[in-house]
Amino acid sequence: MPLNWPRLVKPVSQILPKLQDQIKRTHVWALVDSLTYLRRSGRMSAVMSTIGELLQIKPILTMHDGVSKAERVRTRKNGLARLVARIQELAPFEQIAFLHSNALQDAMDLKAAVQALLPHPDTAFEIINPILGAHIGTGVVGFACITSNKRG
Repeated sequence: MPLNWPRLVKPVSQILPKLQDQIKRTHVWALVDSLTYLRRSGRMSAVMSTIGELLQIKPILTMHDGVSKAERVRTRKNGLARLVARIQELAPFEQIAFLHSNALQDAMDLKAAVQALLPHPDTAFEIINPILGAHIGTGVVGFACITSNKRG
């Protein structure tokens, strides 16, 4: 997400507080569709992966203020509903982009579900890069946002 700051040369002492504030307001959420890639990359045991696939467990990976966490939901439908709920909780936004790994339709559906909360009608869709995609696989959908500092 590009910064919408004027392109003026400023001392680091003026820029750093703005960046630190923006980092605190940045959130990334992603629903992983398959545990196979987590197992293949060594982030999950084969036993846990097999059990998780049988129970339709879908991890939701989050990152906020430099801290990574994971939630678990059962079924992709519940995972997408959790993403919608989280977007509603975090609104309003300064910026938001929808992320996907070969799941553009799900990303478009996610955007449509929260259209009224979006700061701009032309919100971006971004493809998750192949390096990260190798660890989390295809079918991933999520969002990255910077919350507004005008939150109540």
